[in-house]
Amino acid sequence: METEEPSGRRPTPEEARAALQAAQSAQTDAAAALRPPWWYFASLAALVAVSPLATQLPSTVAGITAFIVFMLLWLTAFGMTLRLFISRAGLVPRFSREQTRRVWLCMIAVGALGTAAAVLKLGFDQNWAMIAFAEILAVAILVIGLFGGRRASA
Repeated sequence: METEEPSGRRPTPEEARAALQAAQSAQTDAAAALRPPWWYFASLAALVAVSPLATQLPSTVAGITAFIVFMLLWLTAFGMTLRLFISRAGLVPRFSREQTRRVWLCMIAVGALGTAAAVLKLGFDQNWAMIAFAEILAVAILVIGLFGGRRASA
């Protein structure tokens, strides 16, 4: 960064503080204006929606092998979707305290629902539970992605 004065004078603490605040404000404004493209949430929802297929495989060597292959392909597709969005948007993820709290609350809620679905499936032979869990999660991703980030225009 160049200074405006040719003498090479260092900025005062007040000038440095103002420049830092201006840079942080510009970064915050740029992040607030970023909207993920439609395909991002649609891709995540589709990946979540198809994940219960893996739970329907038989408990045989072939079924377990197919499950491992399915999960490796699923994780690869999930990672590629995230990476594509992050690279195209030029993001360096950095959450505020409030955003971190929201992420943790979502993770706890999803973990609790997933655990309940697993207990219903494994403990009570309710095969529908994992499918319902994945489909509810897919719909939640779409709704939050498409409508959750909307702000009123200033």
